[in-house]
This record gives sequence, C-alpha cells and structure tokens, in this order.
Amino acid sequence: LIRDKVPAILQEEGKTACCDVLDEATYEKLLNEAFLEEVARYAREGTLEAMADIGEVMHAILALKKIPIEAFQQARLARMEELGGYGSRLFLKEVIEK
Repeated sequence: LIRDKVPAILQEEGKTACCDVLDEATYEKLLNEAFLEEVARYAREGTLEAMADIGEVMHAILALKKIPIEAFQQARLARMEELGGYGSRLFLKEVIEK
C-alpha cells in the first residue's frame, strides 16, 4: 500500500510505478498492516513524522469505514471521560482482590 502521490513522485524521478487499485477487503487488510507498521516505527523512532503517519493511516481507516472524524473524536472523549487520559503517568503494578 502506498500513498496517493507516490506514483507521481516516482515519475518525476524518471521511474514508472505499476499499480493496482485494491478491492475494499484487501485495502482494509493493508491499511491495518500499515497502521501496525507505523506504530512500530513510532515506537522505534519516536518522531513527529512517524506519529503523523499513524494519523494519516487512521484517517484512511475512518474514511473506509465511513466514520466521520467528529464521531472518532466523540468516542475518544467519551473513553477519556470514562477512564481518564494518560497524563498522570500511572503504571499498574498489581491488583489486590478483597
């Protein structure tokens, strides 16, 4: 899976990109793989660019599933309201049953 402008970039370099348009199931599978790859890259590099690439893949997945970004934001905020964020830097060491 490549970004939309890659064939034009390759053409500017004097190269030819031979591409297929993916069916929906394959596209979703490859987007999911790209998401995992970008998260792994961010874990390795920790760069803003890697984080932006995660966001781009997320936006493509949301578009494929016809989920508006506003609905995603609402779901994110609801989860934050329910469970909180990560700002306190808490690490759960153990849960003791009563």
